[in-house]
Amino acid sequence: MEISVRLYTGELAKVFDTTIDKKKKVVLTTIKDYQKNAEVEIFNKKRKIKTLYFANLPPAKAREVDLPVSIEVMNKDFFTISYVDKDKKVRTHEVSLKEFKMKNLIKTIIPIAAIFLILLLFIFLITAFIKNYDKIKKYVTIEKKVKPIKEKAEEKTIVPETKKEEPKTIYTIDSLKSFISENQPIYFFPNEDNLLNGEDTKLDNIVDYLKNYKEVELVLNGHTESINLPDNEYALSVKRAKKISEYLSSKLNEINLNTETKGFGATDKAINNAPEEKQYLNRRVEITVINAK
Repeated sequence: MEISVRLYTGELAKVFDTTIDKKKKVVLTTIKDYQKNAEVEIFNKKRKIKTLYFANLPPAKAREVDLPVSIEVMNKDFFTISYVDKDKKVRTHEVSLKEFKMKNLIKTIIPIAAIFLILLLFIFLITAFIKNYDKIKKYVTIEKKVKPIKEKAEEKTIVPETKKEEPKTIYTIDSLKSFISENQPIYFFPNEDNLLNGEDTKLDNIVDYLKNYKEVELVLNGHTESINLPDNEYALSVKRAKKISEYLSSKLNEINLNTETKGFGATDKAINNAPEEKQYLNRRVEITVINAK
C-alpha cells in the first residue's frame, strides 16, 4: 500500500510503501503553521485517507518546516507515525490500515455500482419503448393530423448567433513587469544557490511568458540573509543571480535574452531583524525588466 503526503506546494510525495518498508525515517514538509502546530494529509494512491495533527513542534528553519518522523508497520491492522516535539517527548499517531482498505474499497465500488444502475435504467427504457412502440407510433400519427396548416406561415427565421471572440492578450513591457512581479522573488535554501521546493514553478511560469517576446533585457539582483553570514557576502548573492540567469538562458534559446547579474549580499534585506524562520525572505533573487519587445 503506497502512502503519500501533500507537500506545501500542493504536490503529492510518496514517502512509504507498506508492502516494502516495515520501518522508515522520512522528513515531511507539510506544515501550515510553521511555529507550533502542523497538519499532515495522508493519501493512498492519490486518495485522501486521513489528516493527522502534530503539536508543540520545534521551530522552523526554512519556508517549509522540516518534520522528521518515523513510520513503522506494527502488524496487518495499523502502522504508526512518531515524532519528537519541542520538549523532547515522543508523540505517536496510529493509522488504521483497515481504514485505508475500506475507504479504497468504497471508492472503487461506488462508481461501478453507479455504472451498473445506469445500464439497468437504459435497458429498462429500451424495453419499455419496444413494448409500447405501436401506441407511441399511433399517438405521433394523430398529433401530425391535428396540427393546423397555419404553422407553416408562422415559421420564424432563425438568425444564427455570432460567437464573441475572446480578447487577445497584448504582450507589452508593462504586462511583462506585472507578470514577473506576481512570480517573484525566487527563494533559496540557507547558504546555497539551490531553490526552495516549488520555486522552479515560478521560473517556469516566467519562461513561458517570456516566449511571447523577441528581445528581453533583465537585471537579476541576488541577496542573502544576515544570520551566520557577514554583511558583505556578495559571492553567494552573485552565485544565486547567475543560477537564475543560466536557468532562463537554457530555456529561452529562441529569443534574444540579455541578462545582467548583480549581488548585494545582505545589505538590502527584505525584512530587517527578521527571526530565523523568516530569514528565507532575505535569501532571494529579484528580477527587474529593463526592456522587452
